[in-house]
Amino acid sequence: TIIGFEIFNKSRISLKIFNLLGENIAELANREFSAGYNKIEFTAFNISSGIYFYELSSDNFRDAKKMIVLK
Repeated sequence: TIIGFEIFNKSRISLKIFNLLGENIAELANREFSAGYNKIEFTAFNISSGIYFYELSSDNFRDAKKMIVLK
């Protein structure tokens, strides 16, 4: 799975995966990304099928989206 996002300035970005209980089960990124369109690859080998949320955040922005994992 590819999670894509666009930023206008070089920023430190965090991408985390949470289960339905709100438990953080993975941190896919916590580093600086350059301005423009960026992608992070997520392989769900170590998690079960189900509904999860991913949260993308920086110093001045945070957004969460639902993700369904089917195996």
